[in-house]
Amino acid sequence: MLRTDLLTIIAWASVAAAVALWLADGGATNITSPASLFTAAGIVAGLAGMDLVLLMLLLAARIPFIDRTIGHDRALEFHGKLGKPSLYLLLTHGLLLVIGYGMAEGLDPVSESINLWVQVPDMWLAFVSMALFIAVVVTSLVAVRRRFPYEFWYMVHLLTYAAVATSIPHQFSVGGLFAAGTWQRWYWLAICIYTGSALVYFRILEPVLATARHQLTVARVERVAPGVVNIVMRGRKLDQAGRDGRTFLHLALPGSGHVVAPAPVQPVRGARGRRPGRPGDAAGHRAEPR
Repeated sequence: MLRTDLLTIIAWASVAAAVALWLADGGATNITSPASLFTAAGIVAGLAGMDLVLLMLLLAARIPFIDRTIGHDRALEFHGKLGKPSLYLLLTHGLLLVIGYGMAEGLDPVSESINLWVQVPDMWLAFVSMALFIAVVVTSLVAVRRRFPYEFWYMVHLLTYAAVATSIPHQFSVGGLFAAGTWQRWYWLAICIYTGSALVYFRILEPVLATARHQLTVARVERVAPGVVNIVMRGRKLDQAGRDGRTFLHLALPGSGHVVAPAPVQPVRGARGRRPGRPGDAAGHRAEPR
C-alpha cells in the first residue's frame, strides 16, 4: 500500500511540475477571453496527459532503481492504472483546443479540426497520435483484452511508442509553448530524451547483451497442458546473471518454442527452477546452468 501511495505522490508531483513550469513561463497571462480560457485549459490537460504517458513508459522500462524500490509488478500495475486517465486528459486536451481555437476564429469544432489538420504543420501527427493512444487503451480494457490472444494485445500495446513519437513534433512546432529559451522546453526535452534512452537501453540493449554474454539457448520445449508449455533454456554463468529478471531476451509463440520478441526470463540459481508466465502468457520459463 505504501509503495502504491508513493507512486501516486510521484504522479501528482510530476503533473504539478509540468503545470508549474507552464505558469512560470507566463502561460496564464494569455488568458484574456473565453476562447483563450478554453485554449489554456486544453494546454494544461495536454501537459498533464503527456506527463502521465511518459511516467507510464518509465514504469515499464525495467529501470533497476524502480524495480528494486517499488517492485516491477507494482510498477506495471500502476502503469496500467494510468492508461485511462492519460487518455481522458489527452482527449480533453484536443477537445478544448479545437473549441478555443474555433471560438477565436469563428469556426465550429469540426471545421476547426479540419483547419488544424490542413493548415498547421505537424498537427496531423497529433491526430494520428490520438488515434494510436485510443487503440492502445481500448484494447487494454479487461473486457476487450479477453477477446484477443495475448500476442495480439502485446503487438497493439507496442503502438504506445509510436503514439508518443508522433505526439512530440507538434509540441515543439505549434505556437510558442516550448519556445527556445523557456524552462518548459528544457524540461520536456530532458524527460523525453531520458525516457527514450531508458527504454532503448533497459528493454533492448541490456537484455540482448546479457543474452549473448550468458549464451542462453532454447534446449527443449515441454508441453504441460493444452496451450501451455515450459521452455527449458541453457546458459553459462547464470549465477552471475543480473537481478530483477532483466537478463534474457525471448518470447515463445504457443506450440513453437521459437525466439521472436523481447521478454524477461529470471535466471535460476541451482540445477533447476521455474518462473511461471504472467497471466495471459502462453509459456513458463526455466533456465538451467550448463
